[in-house]
Amino acid sequence: MAQRSSSRNLGVPSNGKPAVPRIPSLRDFTKKDSSDLNSGNLQKTLEARASQRDLNPEQFKMVRRGSSSYLMPLANEEKDQNAQRMARAASSKILNLDGKAEEELTAQQKERLEAKTREMLNNDFLTQKKSSSVRYRKMVGNEVAEPPMYFAELDKGTVQDVFSVLHNSVRKEMQDLYYIVGSLNKRCLEIAKDDIQDFYEWLAVFALLLEFFFQFEDVVLFPWVETRVALTGALSKEGRASRQQLTNAAIEGIEDCEFKFEHLPPGEVMPQLIHAIEKLSSVLLEHFGVTEKDVVPAAVEAFTEAEGLEFERKFIDTVRASDENHTIMAMLMRPIKNEMRLKDLQGKYLQTPGFFKQVRFRKDYFAAKKNFHEEHTRLVYIFFNRWNLAHAGAENEEWERSRQ
Repeated sequence: MAQRSSSRNLGVPSNGKPAVPRIPSLRDFTKKDSSDLNSGNLQKTLEARASQRDLNPEQFKMVRRGSSSYLMPLANEEKDQNAQRMARAASSKILNLDGKAEEELTAQQKERLEAKTREMLNNDFLTQKKSSSVRYRKMVGNEVAEPPMYFAELDKGTVQDVFSVLHNSVRKEMQDLYYIVGSLNKRCLEIAKDDIQDFYEWLAVFALLLEFFFQFEDVVLFPWVETRVALTGALSKEGRASRQQLTNAAIEGIEDCEFKFEHLPPGEVMPQLIHAIEKLSSVLLEHFGVTEKDVVPAAVEAFTEAEGLEFERKFIDTVRASDENHTIMAMLMRPIKNEMRLKDLQGKYLQTPGFFKQVRFRKDYFAAKKNFHEEHTRLVYIFFNRWNLAHAGAENEEWERSRQ
């Protein structure tokens, strides 16, 4: 096992219990994705993109514009129409047609006007307007670059699945983390105390998963692997200790921002928060990548499927015996799309000795799972709605400015 310099590192301090780190994408719904255009099936793309974000596809539509496609909330359709009106009005001025009614335009003038309007929309006319307010420019331009979240494959054997379930559950939460931070960054001029409070409440739940992941990996998973496979380089004891130091530094940076939000303008704190989150995601994603590339294939080769099933039981027993076990199980199951695999793992988790004990355990689990989705995953939608309302307000202001 990796050596730990202090209880602050994510390991086991002198009291024998794991240290609990307090740590904390807006993934823009209009993010460009050229693969959507190549599919030839916008409905299929809509369902796939919505599924990745646990969204109801009936509340969104795919919009093509130039060389890109967009996943747009239906509630934003009116705002998109505003953008088209603004681009058309600007095009009319450029072509000296702004004083003419639609019926007064010749066919050639209409064609030129339509072409110019499309050109301005395709060139992100609204985001490039020099007359745009600072609020609007930040609302549409303050992107937070989310790193690629390549989810590991499931159903490739029990040994590989244990790694995949762990890694994918963290990746899923990190997707939401980037989404929430993106929402905050786009609204950096109007962040309220409720935003910060909700943000750190969400992160406190994510911390439960990270605590379990670090403890299980160092105390159970890697020692099991090392009985058959030699771990070297970044996954050696020294490498894992170095990774823990980098992780702790990122977590401390995120923690420090909570205090800074109380005393500094949000616009000054957000870059520091984003930097700390980027450091955390970089360490975690690199660790996942190395593990899945070097360790997983070796472990699959070294252990039989029967041994994998035995270890899976140990994995589930460890989840069941952990603090906040039901919440952790809900997070572990969240990225699993295969219904049969989901029911299999969940069923094994719910198997406890004693009929009445099992009934209570099942009842507690499903209540905790419901609460997890209502209090944790729902916050992502709350942050989206806050951004959506703020964006609509800023866009309406721009529309009024364009008419002056």
